[in-house]
Amino acid sequence: MNTSTLLTPGPGSRRSTRVAGAAAGSFAGAAGRLEIVRDPLRLLLFALTIVTVSRVHQHYPQLAPLRPALLLVIAATGYAYLNPRYLTRANVLS
Repeated sequence: MNTSTLLTPGPGSRRSTRVAGAAAGSFAGAAGRLEIVRDPLRLLLFALTIVTVSRVHQHYPQLAPLRPALLLVIAATGYAYLNPRYLTRANVLS
């Protein structure tokens, strides 16, 4: 096998980058600007993620009796039940 064939791009490589660039440009225009949603449900879920991933409650023994993760789950569930307009029924992965 010749080394020049390994280093030269194939016939479809330029075309595929142009198509990918055009698709990315049209997607960015259609999506608009990404904004942070700051409603209480998402703030509670963010705090729950921080507590469970960072284990910050283990660094402060005063928080152990309060069970912060359990309280955040109860608060997020209660808020979602009382305000269902913040929930979506659409498929968020499509």
